[in-house]
Amino acid sequence: MLTLGTDGAGEEKPRAPFDTGTLIGKRYTTPDGDLEVLCTKAGGGSLSLGDTALELKAAKPLPSSD
Repeated sequence: MLTLGTDGAGEEKPRAPFDTGTLIGKRYTTPDGDLEVLCTKAGGGSLSLGDTALELKAAKPLPSSD
């Protein structure tokens, strides 16, 4: 976590499994599906709930329109 007003320069790098990063516009969820988060800013660190890293949620196929 960063202090408000700082840019994080000189901070330590994230440790595994929290070093995979986040992608803007993607949804992340807990393994059991209890929490879902939409990422609005990409970054080098991963999202987590406590010590549990959130997983990238797979897209659902859309139904055909014919």
